[in-house]
This record gives sequence, structure tokens and C-alpha cells, in this order.
Amino acid sequence: MAITPQRVLHDYLLLALTALGGSATKRQALDWIDEHFGVTLTVEDRQSQPRRAEPKWENQTAWERNRMVETGLIAPFIEGVTERGRWTLTRAGRTAAIPIADAVLSGPSREPLHFATGQTPVSDPQRRRKIEDAAQDRLMALYRADGWEVVDTRVGHPYDARAFKGDVVRYLEAKGTTSAGESVIVTRNEVEWARTHVGECVMGIWSGIEFSANDEVLSESGEFRLFDWDPAPAELVPTQYDWVPDAAKLL
Repeated sequence: MAITPQRVLHDYLLLALTALGGSATKRQALDWIDEHFGVTLTVEDRQSQPRRAEPKWENQTAWERNRMVETGLIAPFIEGVTERGRWTLTRAGRTAAIPIADAVLSGPSREPLHFATGQTPVSDPQRRRKIEDAAQDRLMALYRADGWEVVDTRVGHPYDARAFKGDVVRYLEAKGTTSAGESVIVTRNEVEWARTHVGECVMGIWSGIEFSANDEVLSESGEFRLFDWDPAPAELVPTQYDWVPDAAKLL
């Protein structure tokens, strides 16, 4: 019996990392695939690799991960920057997973899969804007109700709003997601601002957002949480890099 094609393992790995919040160890990713798609693996897939006590499908999935690093879907290991043994989707990888997840979730023969831990990009731009605006508006309303003067600065600033109460200022950042919100996507500018304004930044995360029948955000859905927005290096997972080419390397 034939082994599972690489293109299928490619999709399984994208789905696994998405479901695990965008980043996981090799073992976590493989266990997730086995749990959700193990019934599709063949007898030959589960045979051990010659001279290695590792099923063929696991070995082939690891090779597929290497190819996905080369194509920019998974972040490479960089000493001192990324964690060895951890597979992390880049922004391109997260985006590539969206149509695959949609196809699986809408397939009549599949039980629903729970992509519930981390924030991933929403493919529909109108829904994405509604989610972002709803989270930002909710955070500002919360501070206004507590007696703060709030200025909307979501355009052109590394934070969504400034809140004032006497001489005290708080910089407000909001994230909305249909997932459980265990991780959210932040920009370099947002991180740099928070790091240079320690104690003055607040992150509001609205997770579990749902939409009504007329495609509007349900205000009663999900959970809204406030955090001290002071990102430590261990709390940040790189999903992409800027490369500045050295002119001396020009071919």
C-alpha cells in the first residue's frame, strides 16, 4: 500500500500548527496529526524507517517541515532568536492554512476540528475589520465607563487609543479573535512602543467572538480580558523576519 503523499502531509502540518496556536514542538504537531488524521494513514505509513525507530509518516512529515522552512511557511531555527525543536508558522504559513482549514471544516465527511487556541488571520477583510473595530471600541468604552478621557488613535499609531485620568496616561491596544485568544498577533511597532512605555500600556483581548445571522459581531459572545501589555521575550514567538540583503552577496 502506498504512503501518504507529501502534499497531504503538508496540509496536515499546516492544520496542526494552526490548531496548536501557530507554534508547537515536533512531538506535539505529530501527535495532533495522528489524533485527527490517523485513520487516513496507511499501513506502510506506520512502518518504521529503515535503521530508525520512527514511523515513515513521521519522518516524511519532518522532511516536509524542512521544505516549508525553505518556502517561508515555517520559521527557520536561528540561534538566540528561535527555540530549537519548535515549529512555528510564519505569517505566510498562517495565511496558507486558512483555505485548508475552511475546506476541512466544511467537508461533510469530517467532524469539526477545534482551532481554538491562538489568533489567526481572518480571510474575509470585512469580518476582520469588524472584529478589530469591535475589540477596540469595547476597550475604549470600558475605560470611559471608569472615568477616563479616551482619544481614538487607531490610525497611524502603535496603539489604538490614549486614556487620561488626571496626570495618568494609559496606551490602549485591543485584539479581537474568534479563537480562544491564548495568543494574538502583534506588530513590531506595537511591541517596541510597549517596551519603551512599561507600566503605561494595556492590552484588551476579546476572544471567542461570534457573528449574528446578519454578519455583525455579537456583543454578548466570547470573553474580554485585560492584561498589562509588557511583552517579555519569552512571550513572543517570531512568525516572520525582515531580511536586509548585503550588496556584496549580489549575484
